Amino acid sequence: GESYCSQFGWASAEFALPVVYLAFGPGLVGHTGLNACLKYVEPLVVSVLLLLEPVVGTILGYLVGYSAVPGMFTFIGGPLILAGCLWVTIASHRRNKAAAQLIADTPPTGEGQSTDEIELTERT
Repeated sequence: GESYCSQFGWASAEFALPVVYLAFGPGLVGHTGLNACLKYVEPLVVSVLLLLEPVVGTILGYLVGYSAVPGMFTFIGGPLILAGCLWVTIASHRRNKAAAQLIADTPPTGEGQSTDEIELTERT
């Protein structure tokens, strides 16, 4: 067969199509999706939820039959990662809720007036 001892190691015609697919399929779509999420979800939550990728990948790999039963450290670390992600998500939600309440409780500065008009009115 072919020798895989070239400068590029894995580079061969049989691997080209899967590599291009992985680059433009899940890679491009996944990163674009994450960037789109930033419009609706805090960056902190998005970045913390990325930690779920190995946990979800391990579970999917096992369910599909691609990998063996996860090891002891996976059963210890997986729930810790899930708990951490849940903790950050709940804390972020509470902080956003408190900030929205603070904004709602703040009295208006003057309806229909600009900040300059309000300052002039207060001075006279």
